[in-house]
Amino acid sequence: MDWGRWFKALMESLLRGRARWIARRQDETGPSSPEAHRREIQRLEAERERLRAALKEQQAAFQARHTILDQFPSEGSIPLAEVDRRLENLRRIRQERLKAQEEACERQIRELEQQLRKRFGPN
Repeated sequence: MDWGRWFKALMESLLRGRARWIARRQDETGPSSPEAHRREIQRLEAERERLRAALKEQQAAFQARHTILDQFPSEGSIPLAEVDRRLENLRRIRQERLKAQEEACERQIRELEQQLRKRFGPN
């Protein structure tokens, strides 16, 4: 048996294994690491909370406008029913847009959490 070849083959095998181990470790600490997924989830959760706050702010702003409009008599130059209808349409459009963005954030959060569990196991 040629011990030189055997030793060389063993060392090459060990070096390949070490290279795979190093690459795997770099992946775990790189952009696809569990920490990166968690940071992205936290970022999306903060964005979702920001969208919810914006939605509540929009609702409060439109409620205040309706309160102000209700204080004026309906004999004004602009029919209040038309103003009210337009405000309601604008409110509905803005709220639907904010809700759609919030749902998109929630979907992304669920997808990232699924990827995290799939790649790195339950934590």
